[in-house]
Amino acid sequence: MKGVLQRLGLAILCGIAGLLLNRWRLGSATPLLLGRVATLPVAIMFGPAYGALAAVLAALPATGGLTAAIVILPIEAAVVGGFARSGRSPLAGGVIVWSIVAATLLAAPSAYGVGYLRQTILPEKKQRYFTAYIDELQKKMVADGSIRVNESMMSQISSRLQ
Repeated sequence: MKGVLQRLGLAILCGIAGLLLNRWRLGSATPLLLGRVATLPVAIMFGPAYGALAAVLAALPATGGLTAAIVILPIEAAVVGGFARSGRSPLAGGVIVWSIVAATLLAAPSAYGVGYLRQTILPEKKQRYFTAYIDELQKKMVADGSIRVNESMMSQISSRLQ
């Protein structure tokens, strides 16, 4: 019983430390979830339940676009703690959680409160991809020497792909 109370107390203490770390960067333009530094070790050392408790406490100041953190961070702590408990890499658990978050952010940004960005998330990436692709294509064509490329031809190709 004493061990359970010590773990619970430490989880609450780390959750409060995480809360303070998260509040420190809350007002900035790019809020970081630094509280995870205090809560994920709890999940790794004591298990998913204690880690999730600490993560819930740390996520409490999340507002605006970060309100999803109240759900995501405890899930991350539970997955990371579960991976550590089963002898697998906790890092792999974190990668899985954040890959799913990234995929759902692209598929449904409104679920994270950033639905207004839907029109700009993928088109911006597509534009960068095609610009880099055309640059590489031009380099290869010029290096090969068999095809002569001028700037107007490349700008016409670029404008059609956009």
